[in-house]
Amino acid sequence: MFNKIILGTANFNKNYGLINKNLLKDTRRVLAFAKKKKIKTIDFAPKYINNKKTLNLIAKARFDVISKLPSIKKVPKKNMEKFIKKQIYKNLSLLKSNNIFCMLFHDSKDFRLKKIKDAIKILIEYKKQKIIRKIGVSIYNPEEINLILKNFKPYKPDVIQLPFNVFDNRFQVTGKLKKLKRLKVEIHARSIFLQGLFFKDVKNLSSYFRKWEKKLYHFRKNKNEKTIYNICFNYVNRNKFIDKIIIGFKFEKEISSFFKSIVKPKIKILKEIKPINDVKLVNPSFWRK
Repeated sequence: MFNKIILGTANFNKNYGLINKNLLKDTRRVLAFAKKKKIKTIDFAPKYINNKKTLNLIAKARFDVISKLPSIKKVPKKNMEKFIKKQIYKNLSLLKSNNIFCMLFHDSKDFRLKKIKDAIKILIEYKKQKIIRKIGVSIYNPEEINLILKNFKPYKPDVIQLPFNVFDNRFQVTGKLKKLKRLKVEIHARSIFLQGLFFKDVKNLSSYFRKWEKKLYHFRKNKNEKTIYNICFNYVNRNKFIDKIIIGFKFEKEISSFFKSIVKPKIKILKEIKPINDVKLVNPSFWRK
């Protein structure tokens, strides 16, 4: 169970989602706890972390690192190789490492650009040199899958990172998870707590969420933090197509509570889950505060 977990770092030292409003002070303990639970991989991007001490802690912990390539939209085709080389070696320097476990295209909109094929070819060369072990894409919508696979030909992505949670199983119902698995693409699920939304008191949410107020209230009703951890994790963990699950924590008490909560799946509640799949709810880029 625990070997499927990837430690997210998006909330290390910066605001992220709805519940992480203060700078991270407990990074060392979170990393140590993750190591204790034999978590081997972290999800990282240089822009997530602006503190050298935090970066040093991550480097010393020696995790396998999944990092991100920034958008290539504004990069001239003639400068593509130079740009990608700079990003790769920036990561290697920050992490004090000789290789990157996985490099993801961070902006899936890049796959609408003709020059994406050049970027893919360059990353493939770094993979052949074993500087990068895996290549993939971070995506938001099922509609993106076909275009990504088309642009990768004659290769295929090693990893696709996508949102999946109790309100959002769009990739399941559209058959995209099955398609990726048939192609032997590794599937990483993120946003399993919908950026903290599932822990929020419905009464304290902005008017933007009023449309889904009843469904949110029904989900939150009679559930404490540990129950929410259990339901959200096990809903994703029980999906046969999902290989890894990315989860971020701000404090040691959070990661400790999480691991204590998830061991015995609450099967009865899990069977009652009915995803909403409304993109304006499940994609936080639409949210208005």
